[in-house]
Amino acid sequence: MQSKHRKEKVSGLLRERLALIVSSQAKNPLFRSITITHVNITADLRCAKVYYTLNEPSNIFQINSALEKAKGYLRMQIAKDLNLRFTPDLEFYNDNSLEMGAYIENLLAEL
Repeated sequence: MQSKHRKEKVSGLLRERLALIVSSQAKNPLFRSITITHVNITADLRCAKVYYTLNEPSNIFQINSALEKAKGYLRMQIAKDLNLRFTPDLEFYNDNSLEMGAYIENLLAEL
């Protein structure tokens, strides 16, 4: 069983590495509008949920499709850079926590 510390460390490394790959090495120009916010990884380190925000208003469906197509490339780059027994499977999710925070702030301001 992996320790909590190991899980957090791998999550942080994945976030940093994915952010670097998406911002500078990926060829798709849509990726320039993405910021990787955080990564949650399972206890066995085999599956990672990657959360991202959009810097520019873009078509979320196009970006999701592009990320799904680039999943193999991203996993290959991670495997090269991180010394893990298994390269985790990546699942991408739009992180709308900033929008939700702004919405809640507006609701509270109206009270």
